[in-house]
Amino acid sequence: MVERQGYDHAQRWMYKDVRLALLWRSFVVDFPNADWVIVRRDKNEFIQACLNAPRMAAISDKAKFWNQFFDEYNHRLDMLKNRADFVHEVHFEHIQEGDLSALKTVSDSIGIQFETLNAGTISDRRHWHHS
Repeated sequence: MVERQGYDHAQRWMYKDVRLALLWRSFVVDFPNADWVIVRRDKNEFIQACLNAPRMAAISDKAKFWNQFFDEYNHRLDMLKNRADFVHEVHFEHIQEGDLSALKTVSDSIGIQFETLNAGTISDRRHWHHS
């Protein structure tokens, strides 16, 4: 599919989707050398964010639901971490606080010059979008 869309293997590409926690098994098989970046969140912060975001609250306005969702989602991420060869973890709260060292470690590992990223926008709340 990626090749049909014009990918010629000349450079790295990235796919970002929260649903990868559900689909990772297929991707690990088809892309065994892929680097995976798992973004971890504090459970209570995640639950509050879900309850405060209208789109998420429309799914459920119960903390118990989001608590179970968090546990299930993280279980899937742990399975991915144990199966994939190249897994990097970053913590959202560290980025939120302006600590981008984990992102620099990831960029160095995958061959992207950290300095070329617009790191200022990563930790700038004005660039975060919630639905």
